[in-house]
Amino acid sequence: RAIDPASPDAIGRLVDIYTVQRRYDDALTEIDRVLPLQSEQTDLLVLKAETLARAGRGAEALDVINKANLDKPGNPVLLNGRCWVKAIANLELDTALKDCTKAIELSDTPAGILDSRGVAYLRMKRYDDAIADFDAAIAINPGQSQTLYVRGVAKTLSGANAAGLADIKDAVVIQSNIAEGYDRMGISPKLQ
Repeated sequence: RAIDPASPDAIGRLVDIYTVQRRYDDALTEIDRVLPLQSEQTDLLVLKAETLARAGRGAEALDVINKANLDKPGNPVLLNGRCWVKAIANLELDTALKDCTKAIELSDTPAGILDSRGVAYLRMKRYDDAIADFDAAIAINPGQSQTLYVRGVAKTLSGANAAGLADIKDAVVIQSNIAEGYDRMGISPKLQ
């Protein structure tokens, strides 16, 4: 940050740290400090909306991401961001699916978008659809710990406990603290 105070990578990492510590106001302050310094604000607006959703401020999160989508309609990053924010906040899931599907159609690399749509399906208890999207995302990006984790959760909730726990174990090997963030969102495996 000393070299480049507006570095999106540095801000993203700092926001990740604050989020793990549940210091959402500090994270939002950092994002708001850097936003005016950026000519391209798309990623930071998605990060702001995601942070608001993680803080339990879903309505504010939707306001931020909806405005960004109005300013740049048809942008797959913003469409995915809106889908993801809705999935995190567990709001407007039917339109989350539409946002993700449109973003998938517009993207050359849809692994992250498939993950977002899978989480929306998971929230809707459509486990087979969620698993299908997670499978497709993992086929594109096999080492994605978040997708492995939520696929494991979906499998345990659908009754495939052993297969689900195997995915969760693989995800934890890649990222040891992965369960914490999803637990805070209310996304947890069904342990038998």
